[in-house]
Amino acid sequence: MAPQRSYTILTKREAIATAEALGSCQAASKTLNIPRTTLRDWLDDKENIQDFAGAQTSKTLKGQSAAPIIHFSHDLVTFTKDVRREEWSSKRDGFKRILLESSFMDAKVWAIYVRELLKFEIEALSVLILDNFDAHVSKEGLDVVVETTSALVCQLPPNSTAACQPLDVEVFNFAFC
Repeated sequence: MAPQRSYTILTKREAIATAEALGSCQAASKTLNIPRTTLRDWLDDKENIQDFAGAQTSKTLKGQSAAPIIHFSHDLVTFTKDVRREEWSSKRDGFKRILLESSFMDAKVWAIYVRELLKFEIEALSVLILDNFDAHVSKEGLDVVVETTSALVCQLPPNSTAACQPLDVEVFNFAFC
C-alpha cells in the first residue's frame, strides 16, 4: 500500500479545475497523478474547497474553530496543578479532605472551602469572580465570602456561558491533552 499523501488547497483547486476542463475525473487523475477516488472526493467537496479563505498552502479546511482567548494557558494550567499538588500534599493541622458523591460542590462544602482554604489564598484586596452555580451565588454563599475574605465579589451575569466557555475550553483542552 502506498503512503498516504496530503495536498494543499491550491493543488486541490487546480485538480478540480483540470477535471472540469477535461470533463473526466479519470483523465484528470492520470494527468495529475492523483488517485481517482481522492479527486472524486474533492469534486464532491468542491464548494467547501473553493470557498476556503485560508492560506493556499494549507492542507486542510482548518480555521473553523474560534481562536483561543488566552495565550497563557500553559502557565495557568501549571499554576493550577501546583496549587492542587500543594493542597493535597500539605500536612497542615486540621487539614481536611472532603469527598462528595457527586462532583458538584454544594453550599456546605463551599462554606468550608471559603473558611478553611480560600481565606488563606487572598492576602490583599482581590476580585473573586463567581459563576452562577447555586452554592456560589446564593445569599448564604455570598455572605460567607464577604464575612471571611477581603475579596470583592463579582458575579457573572446569567446566561454568560457562551462568553466564558472559550476560557474553560482552552485551559482544559491544554490540561488534559
